[in-house]
Amino acid sequence: MARGAALAHDNTLIFGWIKDNLGFVARVEAIGNQDTIAPAVAKGNTALLEWVNEEIDTLNNDGFIADAYKKTLAPAFSSNIDPASVLINP
Repeated sequence: MARGAALAHDNTLIFGWIKDNLGFVARVEAIGNQDTIAPAVAKGNTALLEWVNEEIDTLNNDGFIADAYKKTLAPAFSSNIDPASVLINP
């Protein structure tokens, strides 16, 4: 198997990859604009848009999103990864 000196990819993939590949670290946790995974709502459907935004705020404020990170992503990452590198409001 060929090995390289570096790997560039989405930060969540890199954070998991370095946990399984000792000796590698994430030197740059973010490059460029922050992109998010988000639901899509048809243009003009303001009622649904408002409901989705309120639900996201509720899930974030209640700690659901941070808890989901701790249960699902954090175990896949090395312990030195800052949750702020993945979550908007850790």
